[in-house]
Amino acid sequence: MFSSIQIYKYELNVNVKQKRSLNGNNGKFYEADWIPKKDPPIILIVMDEETAEQEASFYMKFSSHPHIVHTFGFVKNDLQLIMLLQERAPYGDLQTLLQAGTFQPSGKVLVTIFLQIIEAMIYIASQDTVHGD
Repeated sequence: MFSSIQIYKYELNVNVKQKRSLNGNNGKFYEADWIPKKDPPIILIVMDEETAEQEASFYMKFSSHPHIVHTFGFVKNDLQLIMLLQERAPYGDLQTLLQAGTFQPSGKVLVTIFLQIIEAMIYIASQDTVHGD
């Protein structure tokens, strides 16, 4: 069962409102809004009970790096679900943006993006974690 790391920082329909699924009817990612509205944009992740503790601690471990998506914490809810609140990348992931051709960055912007990725990967490696764990 989900143990000691389940410390709720937020409550559904008090601090955050769940909206539509981001990946179809049976998704685990949902659009969300702060109550009251504020920045940054957020998503709710419904987590599998079997992997929630490991997955959440992984997200929280890297949450302080400026080039890694921020994880805010757990959301208390009456649905008996394990919910985690994260910063939302409003334009989606970089791979999808580049493949779709809707985002065509200049060379200078690409260099900036690659440097940010390198900094994040160095940080992850410095935490004794292999990307993909």
